[in-house]
Amino acid sequence: MKHPSRRASRLGPSVICLALLVSLFLGPVTEAHVVSPTAGRQVCQMTLVWTPTGYQTVWTTSPSGSWTASRTPGWVTIPVTPLPPVQKPLPAPLPLPTPKPTPVPPAPLPLPTPAPVPTPVPSYRSDLESQMVGLVNAERAKVGLPALIVDPALTRLARMKSADMVALNYFGHISPTYGSPFDMMRANGITYRAAGENLAAATSLALAFDGLMRSAGHRANILRAEFTHIGIGVVPGGPYGITFTQLFIGR
Repeated sequence: MKHPSRRASRLGPSVICLALLVSLFLGPVTEAHVVSPTAGRQVCQMTLVWTPTGYQTVWTTSPSGSWTASRTPGWVTIPVTPLPPVQKPLPAPLPLPTPKPTPVPPAPLPLPTPAPVPTPVPSYRSDLESQMVGLVNAERAKVGLPALIVDPALTRLARMKSADMVALNYFGHISPTYGSPFDMMRANGITYRAAGENLAAATSLALAFDGLMRSAGHRANILRAEFTHIGIGVVPGGPYGITFTQLFIGR
């Protein structure tokens, strides 16, 4: 048996023409099988394959004995593998913009601490203070005692005590602000050998003084011989309308 390649080389031109004819009559074919007419012997088989880039020949051997050209299976075929589509490279992603830092609002300036509103001090009644001093000295004169001298420092403290009672709504000798009347005097630099305090609350001066003279303890302070100075504070307000404070000291 001759070498298949040599046999195929003599059949080469006719085989190619036959394959081309098959292609023309059958339309675009994927493959064409061309077999030698020599029966009972292995001969060369040329397969003409149509691809998108042209015809391609592949040589094999086959036991066939006739010329054939068909699409039917029966011989070794070379499937046409479609070329993968050309994919265009994706464009490079655009760089993300650099985020701008969010400006942090400045911390609010601290609000100024409001100045404390002073508790309004009720206005004092100097006219009633003077009248009460006259009533006190008149009673002292009845029993042969010298008149008490008005002390400005004591008068200021008596007004403070009356205003404190009106503002804090209390009535008593011990102040939540100043303590006892003796503590208040010492804290304000007032010295004494003897000291005392009378308190009254009424709708009028006459009622207040009458109530003091009817009370044994208050009457005793008004007529005490050891006392030499007095200060009186009269402030409108309180549960009875007018608040009175009498401070006595002996020097």
